[in-house]
Amino acid sequence: MEKELTRGAGILMPVSSLPSKYGIGTLGKAAYDFVDDLVRAGQKYWQVLPIGPTSFGDSPYQSFSTYAGNPYFIDLDLLIEEGLLQRQEVETIRWYEKEDQVSYELLWEYRYSVLKAAFERSDHEKTKEYRDFMEREKDWISSYSLYMACKEHFGNREWLSWKKDIRDRLHAYANEKGIQIIGDIPIYVALDSFVSMAMATGNLQDVMLVRSHEELEELVKKDLIADLSEVYENCASKTIKEIYQSYDKSLLSGVRFEGKLMALPETNIDDGPNLFWVRKDWMDKLGLQDPRTMQDIRTKVPMRLQNIINGMSIRRHALWLSM
Repeated sequence: MEKELTRGAGILMPVSSLPSKYGIGTLGKAAYDFVDDLVRAGQKYWQVLPIGPTSFGDSPYQSFSTYAGNPYFIDLDLLIEEGLLQRQEVETIRWYEKEDQVSYELLWEYRYSVLKAAFERSDHEKTKEYRDFMEREKDWISSYSLYMACKEHFGNREWLSWKKDIRDRLHAYANEKGIQIIGDIPIYVALDSFVSMAMATGNLQDVMLVRSHEELEELVKKDLIADLSEVYENCASKTIKEIYQSYDKSLLSGVRFEGKLMALPETNIDDGPNLFWVRKDWMDKLGLQDPRTMQDIRTKVPMRLQNIINGMSIRRHALWLSM
């Protein structure tokens, strides 16, 4: 059972911001030292940002996987201690432009070759820990490894631009077996393994974040998203409408296509209300009334929603546009 959080203070510290002479913070000695610092300061929590492998732009909120870890966070000093790297191999490399800033260009250029050298010198495949790990993580690790290998083969281009036979491999296999792939896609997956994949297969989640007007245009062009005009007029609260009206008309007009509202733009009001989406067909299937308060959401949208997902077709989709 997951341990419930108790009240206490903490500090937000991205792993990438920990001190390191190798260009970026890692899960090495500095991480352990930070935990000791938290203890001495009477803190209870260390809040981190997502630690998955980052996509173009190097944002922790755009990752190639919701399971894999970021290779940049592998500590080079630990690899030196294990005899997999020589200290001169890593200390002669220029890891940063400025000591207080991460230079992702330099990391991209040098880090993987160093890690590959350590990998090739390792006999990890003979260890029980490695075999146990591969067995425990078999549901995702082979597919992720294949995805990253294909991505490198195709010049790190986004998934949508790969050769069709490779791109549609999984989707075609599932269909041949009489399986339709449905359901949501994790929100912390990078564009080229998220939006592009969704557009290629036509399997989009009901609500998702789109980060550029070009992506929105592509989704509209492919007829993959729904007109939100009626939803906005009938369902948006007075407060939400007032927030949008406080901007000039270009905010909503920028997401209208042939008079149809195809997305809801993000605003810069940090403490403004959020939009909460509940699938109407799920509510109808459960015989539940539409929620109107947060208490309704807690009591009227129970965990048993999960029990009706299998076998249901995904309807049209709404989008939140970040501009």
